[in-house]
Amino acid sequence: MDPSADEVRGLEPDIIEHEVHEQRHPVHGRSTPLPKRVKVGKVTDQTLQFRLTDQELIEFPWDQIELMALGLIEEAATDVSGPKGAMRQMFGKLTGKATENEERKTRQVREIYLLDVYIKNYDQPFRMDSATVNYKSFLGADMSYVSFQNFFRLATRLARHAVHARFDDALVAFFTRRRDGVKKFPAVYDYELELQQSRQKLEHLATHDQLKLDRETWAEEWGEYS
Repeated sequence: MDPSADEVRGLEPDIIEHEVHEQRHPVHGRSTPLPKRVKVGKVTDQTLQFRLTDQELIEFPWDQIELMALGLIEEAATDVSGPKGAMRQMFGKLTGKATENEERKTRQVREIYLLDVYIKNYDQPFRMDSATVNYKSFLGADMSYVSFQNFFRLATRLARHAVHARFDDALVAFFTRRRDGVKKFPAVYDYELELQQSRQKLEHLATHDQLKLDRETWAEEWGEYS
C-alpha cells in the first residue's frame, strides 16, 4: 500500500532546506552521481518502498540492496549569539571589562546523519536525511519523539531485512553504538567521495551476519516513546 497523502503533505520546507545545504557546500564538476532523496517510505516483509521528493514511488525486494552506508555531516551554523543590549555595550566600554568571549561570535555545529542505500541497477544511492525524513511513514506507531532514536531505529530495521547487502564501517560502528567510529565530514561531497571508494571494495565490507542488530534503541534508558 502506498504511503498516505498525509505523510506526503507539507514537505516543501524540508526540500528548501536541502537546497540551502547544497548551496553552502557547492560541488564543482560533480564526479559522484546525484543521490535520489527519500522523504517517505514503507517497510514490509517482502519489499522496501521509497517515495521520492518528486512523488515517484519505487519498490524493490530486499535482496536487491547492495550497500548501506552512513555519513555524519557537521555543518556550522551562523552566529546565534544575537546583538548585545545598548546598556551592556555602553557599560563594557566605560568599565573596560568587555571580554574576548563577549566579543567573539557564538557558533554552533549541527550534526546531520545521512543513510544511503544502493540498489542493484542504480548508479546513484537512495538517501535519507535525519533532519528531513518522514519517520512516521517508515516506523508507524513505533515512532518516538526523539529524532536520533527514530533514525537509529530506521537504520536498524532496514539493515535487518537487507541480508544480502554490505555495510560500511561507519554503519557497523553506529549499530554497536560507538559514535567515535562514525567518521565526520565537513561537507556532503566529502562523504560522497569516500562512499564511491566503498562501492569499489564491496567484498571487503561487513556482511549482514557481522552486524549487531539486537536492539532498536540507542540507550537503554530511552523508552519506546521517550
